[in-house]
Amino acid sequence: MNLLKGLLWICGIIFFVAFPMMVVSWDVVSGICKWFGLPLLPADAMTVYAYRVTCALCGVISLYFMIMASDPLRYLKLVRLTGWGMIFVGLVAIGAGIFVNMKPPWYIAEGGFGVLIGLLILVLHRQVLMAGQAPKTSDSKPD
Repeated sequence: MNLLKGLLWICGIIFFVAFPMMVVSWDVVSGICKWFGLPLLPADAMTVYAYRVTCALCGVISLYFMIMASDPLRYLKLVRLTGWGMIFVGLVAIGAGIFVNMKPPWYIAEGGFGVLIGLLILVLHRQVLMAGQAPKTSDSKPD
C-alpha cells in the first residue's frame, strides 16, 4: 500500500512541475527548449495556447494524483482506471512520436514512462486487492 501511495505522490509532483510553467514568458520557454537541445517552439497563437492549456491540465492532473495518493483504498477504482489511462497515453505518445518523425529518445522516454508508470500502478493495485486491503463493497464479486 505504501508503494502505491508513494508512486501516486511522485506522479502528482511530476505533473505539478508543469503547472507553474503556464505563466512563464515565452522567452523562458524558448530558453528551456534550447537548453534541452530541442527546436524552438513557434510563438504563434495556437502553439502558445496549446502550451498554456496543457500546463494548466497538468496542474489539475497533479491534484487528481495527490487526492488518490491521500487514500488509495477509497479511490481504488480510479487508481485502476489511472493505470490503464497512463498506459494508453504512453502508447499514444510513442505512436505520435513515430508518426511525426520525432527523435526516438524523446517519444520513447515520455511514452515509455507513461506505460511503465501505468503498469506499476496496475501491479500495485492488484497487490492491494490480493492482500485483502481493499474494502468490501456491495458491488464486489464474491471470492
